[in-house]
Amino acid sequence: MDRDRLLPGTNEPRLEALDGVRGFSVIIVALFHYSLHPIGGYLGVDVFFVLSGFLITSVVLREGTDFNWSRARMFYIKRALRIVPALLEMLVLFSIMKLIFRAQITHFAGELLSSLFVYSNWTRSFDLGYPFYLGHTWSLAIEEQYYLIYPLFLMMVLRGRSGRWMLAAVAASLALIFCVERFILTNQHASALRLYDGTDTRIPAILIGCVAAVLIETRSVRERLSSIWLAILALAGILAMVATIDWKDPWLYRYGLGILAICSVLLIIHLHTVPGSPLSRCFAWKPLAYTGKIAYGIYLFHLPVFMCFGWIMKWPVPKTMLVGFPITLALAALSWRFVERPALQLKSRFAPAPEPVPVAVSTAHG
Repeated sequence: MDRDRLLPGTNEPRLEALDGVRGFSVIIVALFHYSLHPIGGYLGVDVFFVLSGFLITSVVLREGTDFNWSRARMFYIKRALRIVPALLEMLVLFSIMKLIFRAQITHFAGELLSSLFVYSNWTRSFDLGYPFYLGHTWSLAIEEQYYLIYPLFLMMVLRGRSGRWMLAAVAASLALIFCVERFILTNQHASALRLYDGTDTRIPAILIGCVAAVLIETRSVRERLSSIWLAILALAGILAMVATIDWKDPWLYRYGLGILAICSVLLIIHLHTVPGSPLSRCFAWKPLAYTGKIAYGIYLFHLPVFMCFGWIMKWPVPKTMLVGFPITLALAALSWRFVERPALQLKSRFAPAPEPVPVAVSTAHG
């Protein structure tokens, strides 16, 4: 099999339709940040969250239902190899921007440290003024805070054949609790920044993706939820919200994010279980799938590039887009080819050694 059709560092096939979901999501996020709208383009991040919870939990379940310290160690190593190399590249790029545009970039240390140590969402939640140029790292912070705790959570609930159902039950309960908390905070007029950037207010999307990964292992559930018509309806719902909902709208936090997560799950389940459907083939369109493959790099690099041209150099939006987006794509493609993919292929070096096979010793004489 072509190595590009495998998940890096594994023998698992990658679904190009799910790469297409990443591509779709990062495109609408980039358009939003480049001020070309759509008004709800930021919601692409929530689709990322759902997909992340779904895929990572699927991998965990395929590896077995007993989760121990050895698997937790490998989990942390894999996350570090996936996240850290490209993040360091982006922080180097930001540091170069600071050297060139000294006066314009304030809170440099705060931006750098909060992004590197993944707590930038909380500095934004409490409106501390940074990160600004690296403001997009809020979502990375939420995801990594979740995955810092996730292995400990798995060690408590993922034990034996019934462990996966315990995992689904606890994840669903936590998602519901955090959704209720978000509803209460919204009614108490919490700030939009607190609602938008809080780990507790955005983590239900990852948890819902986690629940979906368990549910589709049951054939009857998988068949009911994988209908192409449900998927098309879900996609229409996502597009409608992306086109119309401002990030400060209280409805978003009362109901919208929950609806979006459910729509994302229905779309992902169909693409995952029916890879040959017309909708799956649309999402597997090679340019879109490739965009999804390098989506992490696009997400990391697009905002510093935009800030450099659009905010610091004051270029108009069309010029910024025409120059900045090709640069972003080039940086992301180079990062994937020469940094991210080689890093992911190091996973096998950290895998635990196989248990030695006992050798039979003969006690016969002569």
